[in-house]
Amino acid sequence: MRKVSRLDDLAGRQFADALTSMALDALAEPGGKVDQRLRGIASNLGIALFAVDADGHFTRCFGQGLRRLGLSDGALVGEPVSVFGPLGESLFRQVLDGEGAVYEIEGRGRGGAWASRLYAVPLPEGAGALAVSLDVTDQVHAQRLLVEREREARQSEARFRLLAEHAPIGIFIVGNDSALDYVNPQLAEMLQIPRAEAEGRRWLEFVHPDDLERAQALDIAAPSLTGTMPPPFEFRLLRADGSFLWVRARFAVMRDWGEFEVVAVGTVADVTDTVDAANRLRESDNRTRAILEAAAEGIVTCDEQMRIVEFNAAAERICGYDSTEVIGSHVSVLIADDQKVLFEHAFGEYLSGERTGVVGPVEVHVRRPDGQVVPVELTVTDVETASGRLFIGMVHDISERKAFELELEHLATHDQLTGLPNRVLLMAQLAATLDRARLHGRPVAVLFVGLHRIKLVTDTLGHGAGDELVKVAAQRLVEVVGLRGTVARFGGDQFVVFSDELDDVGDAVWLASELVEAMKTPFQLGEDDEAFISADVGIAFSPNGAGTAETLVSNADVAYYQAKDRPDQDYDVFDAQMRAWVESHRKLEIALRYGIDRDEFELHYQPIVELATGRVVGLEALARWNHPMLGLLAPKEFIPLAEDTGLIVPLGERLLTHACERLAAWQRRRPGLFVSVNLSGRQLPLPDLVQKVEHCLQRAGADPAGLHIELTETILLRDVEAAATSLEALKRIGVKLCLDDFGTGYSSLSYLWRFPIDTLKVDRSFVSRLGSGDREESIVAMIVGMAGALNLDVVAEGVECAVHAERLLSLGCRLGQGFHFARPCPPAEIDRLLDGAGVRAAGVVDS
Repeated sequence: MRKVSRLDDLAGRQFADALTSMALDALAEPGGKVDQRLRGIASNLGIALFAVDADGHFTRCFGQGLRRLGLSDGALVGEPVSVFGPLGESLFRQVLDGEGAVYEIEGRGRGGAWASRLYAVPLPEGAGALAVSLDVTDQVHAQRLLVEREREARQSEARFRLLAEHAPIGIFIVGNDSALDYVNPQLAEMLQIPRAEAEGRRWLEFVHPDDLERAQALDIAAPSLTGTMPPPFEFRLLRADGSFLWVRARFAVMRDWGEFEVVAVGTVADVTDTVDAANRLRESDNRTRAILEAAAEGIVTCDEQMRIVEFNAAAERICGYDSTEVIGSHVSVLIADDQKVLFEHAFGEYLSGERTGVVGPVEVHVRRPDGQVVPVELTVTDVETASGRLFIGMVHDISERKAFELELEHLATHDQLTGLPNRVLLMAQLAATLDRARLHGRPVAVLFVGLHRIKLVTDTLGHGAGDELVKVAAQRLVEVVGLRGTVARFGGDQFVVFSDELDDVGDAVWLASELVEAMKTPFQLGEDDEAFISADVGIAFSPNGAGTAETLVSNADVAYYQAKDRPDQDYDVFDAQMRAWVESHRKLEIALRYGIDRDEFELHYQPIVELATGRVVGLEALARWNHPMLGLLAPKEFIPLAEDTGLIVPLGERLLTHACERLAAWQRRRPGLFVSVNLSGRQLPLPDLVQKVEHCLQRAGADPAGLHIELTETILLRDVEAAATSLEALKRIGVKLCLDDFGTGYSSLSYLWRFPIDTLKVDRSFVSRLGSGDREESIVAMIVGMAGALNLDVVAEGVECAVHAERLLSLGCRLGQGFHFARPCPPAEIDRLLDGAGVRAAGVVDS
């Protein structure tokens, strides 16, 4: 025996008392009627009866219950109770002490585990004890099995609740009335209501009305569904705020599960994003299909045998075939004859696997049924389908684009106004001509033609007239050249003629003279206007096609500018000396730019004196360049270059600053002294000219009245109105204006009246001839008289000797400047001159 439990079992005690009474009677009369009946009961009911004397030895044992212990009737007679171990002896002592009771005893015998209920009582007068054992092995096992199953059920339910409470999806249980018996937190969150409010409501209440009919058809309460799992069901789950979620629900239909009278257990997963994505994909597919149907691009689909299987409406329009005419035909039926072989070869590479993926876009010529060839752009891709490999071709009609490209190419290579080749095409054609000439040993001549006075026509008659003049002039050039060469417009009023049909330089010169003469004939503009223009021509000649197109055009350009500067000739031929001059010119320009940055320029000043007294009243500022290699350079060596390159603007600003600084210093020593500064034609139109002049004066602290600005008539006549506006603005800040080289230009009285001039400077060409005749003196006298009438001062330039000074004084001229008085000199020498008595007055004879 391993375990004993003392029991308070009233029914057991009553049963034991009855058996004990019978046992006592049987003990009193062994073999009697009661003894036999008791044995019969014990043999049939699995009972074992034990009698123990006062010494603790078994006196009787019989009954079916002994078989559980592997014993036979009487097997224990004479044995002590200690055969059942200390527990058996302890039990016997308790009974002898008058503690009879009912016990459950468990053990293991030969027949395996057993359990019995033992009813033990003491015998009268301490004669021993009597025990009756009832076999309850089967009952105990059954009870324990029930307890174990209940425990497992509780554990299973606990695991379910743990899983359900923390699952990432909604979980629910539906009862017989379709009400929700259980809702986990996740499902309650989806519904946006507390679990207590959800539980007890029918699950159909949370189904969107549009999905209710489908939900009702899924009768999860139907007995026929018990033990089944219907397919997933997607519907819209209504939420407390009126919104909905797309969910996918799964049911497992069953009955009677744990504490629930279950109809179904289910899960609910939020698939809103999935459904939305599917809807978007479906919409995208629908849009794609609609786009393809309405696409402007042709779509032609072929199978692996290159048979056409699809041919959309755009393909019909582009190729000129109805889809019924070409579906099933080989795709080459669409291809123009000159491309069939190439096309079939390319697709042969596709079919053999040598090429995969996307091919194109490539230009293909499609032949329509009427024989018209249409250029298209074809892009092909291959796709694998369940029915095999397909080739999808996107066909784009590029007829208009090709026409536009041709037009664009013409615009890019031809001058829009004259229709002649432009500079781009000129260079390409000339390069090709040079290649041919080198191959055949032929000479090539390039003539650079510049037209003059075109701008005058544009300024007076308008841009339309100017354009018309250029067009007519271009036509004349083409007519003169004829088949001997090609005429191209280089830009503006410049043209280039090149030819490989001229045998020598003499032929090129003859052609140049023809071109010049053609431009001399008047040009009729409209019905009432005529224009007269002229031309200069620069010639570059390559005896055997040597050199590049750029070099020849550049050389001809250099020769053109040389011809332009020569008054006696309308053309010039390029030679090595010209190239040296160009290179020198280029290097000088570079040096000029650096010289301005390094402040290598200074001003020398030539006195302007009173002819009568020799007193210095003013100074003309003249630029000098301290070139680091060439020494001190006079204005004529760099001012024209500065004008051409535009560098005269920054140079002029620096020189003006220096002049204002010296003016301020000399004004403090000699009040009333003025300084004349020459203004370039590029400076006058500048919008900030007046501000810069005023700034220089203010910064130097000079009196504006002491600054005289000299301009030539040519500068003023470029734009009369703009010039007048600028001069009036200069006058407002207090500076004086001087008209330089008067008498050499237009010298119009109307211009003198129009411009706010203060001083006229008589050009040295008139002064140099004084004393040689009355005519020159009359001209000077007229200028001086006119100036006096207009209340203008007069300064005579180029006074080289006493005769000049005397004659000028006699003609009424008050002021003069020239080598007779002083050469231009640095400021330090001017300081010494101002500190002295002055210079020679008129009447002083040169020694």
